[in-house]
Amino acid sequence: MRVYETPRGLGDPVPGCRPQPLATQAEAVRWLAGELPNVLAAQGLAAERGWRQLVWQFVWGLDHFHSLLGRARDRLAMCRAGLAALGLDDALDVQVTVHRQLGHAAAHAGAHEEATEHLTHALGLAERAGDHGSQALIHISLAQAYGQRDRVPAALEHATRALVLHERVDQPVTKATALNSVGWYSALLGRYEQAREHCETALELCRRVGHASLEADVLDSLGYIADRTGRHGEAVDHYRLAADRYRALGGDYWAADTLDRLGHAYRALGRRDRARAAWEEAATLYRDQHRAGHAERVQRLLDVE
Repeated sequence: MRVYETPRGLGDPVPGCRPQPLATQAEAVRWLAGELPNVLAAQGLAAERGWRQLVWQFVWGLDHFHSLLGRARDRLAMCRAGLAALGLDDALDVQVTVHRQLGHAAAHAGAHEEATEHLTHALGLAERAGDHGSQALIHISLAQAYGQRDRVPAALEHATRALVLHERVDQPVTKATALNSVGWYSALLGRYEQAREHCETALELCRRVGHASLEADVLDSLGYIADRTGRHGEAVDHYRLAADRYRALGGDYWAADTLDRLGHAYRALGRRDRARAAWEEAATLYRDQHRAGHAERVQRLLDVE
């Protein structure tokens, strides 16, 4: 049984290749974390040998795992290698994917100008191809890129455009992502009813298709909305379930952020012991992930509890 669905375009393992036996996706993420230096070296070797398609396939195959690991710089390095292997004669859909993934990775690494450049280029190519599904994905990435720069109205605009595009395509996972994005950025602007409506619809959709990591994202959004509207008990329920989902998938990077927010919801309920436990776990994860600024901020909360 596969613990992770192979991304479209990768195909099955080549004859003679024996996949590593892993029982769960969390185990697969832990394995990849240990093997990542070797994977990066293997991609470098493929680039040196001129195996251009293999260079892109490393990026495509590991994109989901990179998002769970939170290794923004490693992800960006792999995506830049993918761009370097791209040729003008490559298929338009390949060019769209390479530029989109590079822009997405750059945004998460804080390289904002690089992110905007590649996402805008990818969007132009997708519009030229009439590929509405790719356009929706790119608008979601642009929403995240603008959101990370605190340009929330622009982020909401791109998330809304992604959702509108889903009137023309049948991609339930991307639609649920767009719904969650609209909900999240609406919440950041204080539009909580609109936010809750979109996120509840996203939760129903991602549960219908069985997408656990997206479900965790949506639960985290719903936790934030509930906490900001004074429904702290509901926020705790959403945050705890989101953290459990992330842990089960090996997504400790995102679990740390959820646990951080869970502590605030517990404190609002007067459950200072539970708040402290959540923040202690978050601080430990942040330190393990070399996120020093986050760890120090949470430690300051612990110091006054």
